[in-house]
Amino acid sequence: MKHTITLTENDYLTHQLYEASTNPIRRSRRNRSYIFIVVCLVICTFGSSTGDRIGFYVVAAVTAAAILFGKQYFRWRYKKHYARHVRTTYKGFFDQPVEIEINEETIRTASKTGETTTKISEINQVSEIPNHFLITISTGDQMIIPKSTPALNEEIIQLARREHILFLDEKDWKWN
Repeated sequence: MKHTITLTENDYLTHQLYEASTNPIRRSRRNRSYIFIVVCLVICTFGSSTGDRIGFYVVAAVTAAAILFGKQYFRWRYKKHYARHVRTTYKGFFDQPVEIEINEETIRTASKTGETTTKISEINQVSEIPNHFLITISTGDQMIIPKSTPALNEEIIQLARREHILFLDEKDWKWN
């Protein structure tokens, strides 16, 4: 059955954020940045305690703020980074119709750039997040499928069951 979907900038951004939050290398890099900043500020706090009291209180306040609000700041900063990346990398793909057809052995997609046929046997996993399905293929690429068409949603779930594809139910995922 043929389905037509439209991918928006937010769909691409959600894909990037999901990938960043589930990729162990990217997660550890984000955590290292936060820990590095906090450690530097703690060292500065102890270093400034030997002299000027006003300087000590200022550095101590900045350190406390970094510990309390640093994670939220980095979450906001990385989201802003990924939004800029999506805008520059995928700018010609927003709001363009994409046809998807799921057959017994292939998934065929057609967009303004051309057609792609993916063998069902090359699908590694299907991840279901709140508003999308992300289909990961053996090369590491992912297909982004918004949950805008109930018939397509059901077809993807049935495909995963029928072909015994790893199905990750992450409906409660959110960017953190």
